[in-house]
Amino acid sequence: MEDNTDINDVYKSLEEMVPDWNTFDHPTAFLTQLPSTLPHALWELLDQYIHHNSEYKYVCTVLASVLDIPVTTAMGRDPLLKELKELFAQLDAAKFDRALDGFGALALAYCYGDRLEEMNSIFAECKLGYKLVNDTLNKLHWELAVKPTTKSPTIKRQGSNQGASLLETCVYSLKMTSSARDKLYAKADGTHYIQEALGDCITAVGLLLGLLSGEMDIQRAKTKLERQECAGINTVIGDGLFIWTHLERCYKSLANNLPTNSTVSEDEVFYWSDRIDAFIAFFQKRL
Repeated sequence: MEDNTDINDVYKSLEEMVPDWNTFDHPTAFLTQLPSTLPHALWELLDQYIHHNSEYKYVCTVLASVLDIPVTTAMGRDPLLKELKELFAQLDAAKFDRALDGFGALALAYCYGDRLEEMNSIFAECKLGYKLVNDTLNKLHWELAVKPTTKSPTIKRQGSNQGASLLETCVYSLKMTSSARDKLYAKADGTHYIQEALGDCITAVGLLLGLLSGEMDIQRAKTKLERQECAGINTVIGDGLFIWTHLERCYKSLANNLPTNSTVSEDEVFYWSDRIDAFIAFFQKRL
């Protein structure tokens, strides 16, 4: 990357390419936090390709830009090396997506061609669940290297000043089912769009179930709702619990490529999104 090149012309951020990264989970790969071994491994790789003070200065400038901090005024190899190590420490402590954008900037600077493959090998060895690739427009960007599962949704409690009201939750849940249908219409993200749409449906029904139960964790919400009597709405809540349980099982089968009868088609996801809308509408009418 030339000194005068705008990074946005040659790089797409993690947030841009994988906007739901902070909802992902995986039994072995790191998808929302850095592996502890990764910064040191990348430092060793970079050390192979940097030999001059001007190169140290350039890398410091690139990383400072990503971290949104002042560019170093240090001169000479030792001060620049110290500055670079401090920048790596700041990347390690930064928010996950910003840290990965920092590594992306490093790749643009020094890890191209075979070096990029070497960098991706380090990511794999450290069990980072992402890899860097160039698209058809020669823009470097992050892609998932593993098939993630989705974390249990975090539920906001009704009545809490940090939480959401029933109305707000219904509105947000309807946005999630709408997002699911948009993904189905667009047929984006290769063969994963059905799984992504299914995940939106699970979030939509899970958020409302969590609010109704007052539980932050969806599994606890499910257990609590199964045990309590809700006068006049037991059947409706029971339907919501059935939908969540069924779709969660389908999602896991898709995420793990399991050839079971839980796998769902595009038409079925359309059906479930509409059924969740009806579930949400029931509670909206009670406001």
